[in-house]
Amino acid sequence: MSRPAFPALDFLAAELGGLHRLLRVLGIGKRELEIYTVLLTTGELTAKEISEKLNMPLSKVYDSLSILLEKRWVSRTPSRPSKYYASPIRNVWEDLKHNVMETITTIEEKIIPVLEDLSRSPASIFRVAMIGKNRIPSYMEKILRESTSEKIRIAVSHEYILKLIYKYFNDKNINSRSRVYLLIEDELYKIIERTRLGTFAEVKKTGKMYGSGIIGKEILLIIGEDESLQGLWSDNIYIVELGKGYFDYIWSTS
Repeated sequence: MSRPAFPALDFLAAELGGLHRLLRVLGIGKRELEIYTVLLTTGELTAKEISEKLNMPLSKVYDSLSILLEKRWVSRTPSRPSKYYASPIRNVWEDLKHNVMETITTIEEKIIPVLEDLSRSPASIFRVAMIGKNRIPSYMEKILRESTSEKIRIAVSHEYILKLIYKYFNDKNINSRSRVYLLIEDELYKIIERTRLGTFAEVKKTGKMYGSGIIGKEILLIIGEDESLQGLWSDNIYIVELGKGYFDYIWSTS
C-alpha cells in the first residue's frame, strides 16, 4: 500500500533532501522527520493515528517517537492513549544549531589534530585492510581477544554484528579485565533486553549511525547491509585514536 498524499512531506523531501545526511549524523532519520512534519502540520495525534496517516507500522512509529521524545522534537500528553505533539520549529532549529556547533568544535579540537599528525606520518606505518563479510567475525574476535586491560569501544547498527558480539561475550572470549562500552541504535536495544549483554558491558542507546565498529588496540569499521557488509581494519595508532575520539563524542552526547 502506498503512502497517503501529504504535501508537507513532499515539500520537505524536495527542500531538505540535502540535510538528510546531517540529520542522520545527529540521530534523526527520514522516518523521524516524516513523523515530526505530520505532527507539526496536523497537531496532536496518537501513535495509531500517526501510523494510519503515514501507512507506517505501529512498532516503527513507537521507535521513532522514542527518538524524537529523547531529542525533545516532540512531547506527549499524560492522557491515555497518549497524544504526541511537535515542539515549535524554532526551538528545534536552535537545538540543531547547538548540536552542529558542538560537533564542529569536537572535530576542530580532537579530530583535526589527529588527521594532521596522520598526514605527517611516514607511509610505512599504515596498515589498512578491506575485508568481506565472511572475514568480519575473525577480525572482531582478534580485536576482542587481544585488547587485554583495554577500554573496548563497540558501536552497533547491524543486528548481525550484535549477534556476533553477544556470542563472543556469552562464550567468555573477552578478557575479564577489559572495560567494555557498547553504543547501540535504539531499534536494536530491544535485543539487549533479551540477552545478558548488559552484564558484560556498559550500554547506551543512540540514534541512527552510519555503521558498526569495534575499537581496542586496533579498529574495525563495518558498513553496508546484510550480505554486502564490508569491513575496514587498521592497527594504525592515528586511525585508532581518531575512531576513539569520534566514539567518545557520540557516547557523551547519547
